[in-house]
Amino acid sequence: MHFLFLLVCPFAVDLAFLLDASGSIGPDNYKQVKAFIIKLIEYFPVSSAGTHVGVVSFSSSAKTEIMFSAKQNVKAIKASILNITYYAGSTQIDLGLEECRTKLFAAGGGMRSNVPQVLLVITDGRSTGGHAASKRESQLLNNKGIVVFALGLGSLVNSAEINALASEPNHVFHYLSFRQMLPTDNGLRIALALCSVGRTSNAFVHPVVTHRSLKSHTLASRSAHDDFECALFCISHSSCYSFNFHSPSRYCELSYARRNLAAGDFVVDRDFVYSELQFE
Repeated sequence: MHFLFLLVCPFAVDLAFLLDASGSIGPDNYKQVKAFIIKLIEYFPVSSAGTHVGVVSFSSSAKTEIMFSAKQNVKAIKASILNITYYAGSTQIDLGLEECRTKLFAAGGGMRSNVPQVLLVITDGRSTGGHAASKRESQLLNNKGIVVFALGLGSLVNSAEINALASEPNHVFHYLSFRQMLPTDNGLRIALALCSVGRTSNAFVHPVVTHRSLKSHTLASRSAHDDFECALFCISHSSCYSFNFHSPSRYCELSYARRNLAAGDFVVDRDFVYSELQFE
């Protein structure tokens, strides 16, 4: 599905990953996490003028593996991610966050001032440095304007700590196993969440009428993986304000209408969900 690379996230962002390389991950799971990151970046327009990717790893210490100033194309970034070393050691999340703040999200790390900055923290455990230390470092990142997401993997994750890392409550993802993380839907959902930081229109999607579809005012129709992808198609279209998504057929209809403009144009269909973009 190569078209996803161009269409899922049309916005340029400075996108960073904080990668847990501690002993509890294990070498096999570490490879899976790197493969998952590679899948995520395929949803973004990585280029010199588009999205820039950076990676920091942490265990007993932290290291910037890929700077935003590195060569920015998907092939080069993938190769660099695959070459990141598994270190083992303790789980110093606070040191990883500090490295992101002082080394990566900085002029020396290649951070740009004209695009949004977003960080995804990936960990399978509790911070050796303590809950308070990692929370403090996350707050310092927030104060700097970096939007932080958190992905917890496994049953040892401290829910309170992982929630405290994220900038918003809905910026937290938690899967009970590495296997549960891998399905494509999960990667797409996380990519869309990360992408939302770059929506300069301040649009968000609201499911207005379930089991209904708008029978007119269609701008365009296409297939979509799920309603999240259909929403991104709508957000990316300058004239789209609403959409129908038919889940069994994965059929996406983009519309220029808002509900109050076409209140009588709905038909009942239990497999459809009608959604609108709303603007802050």
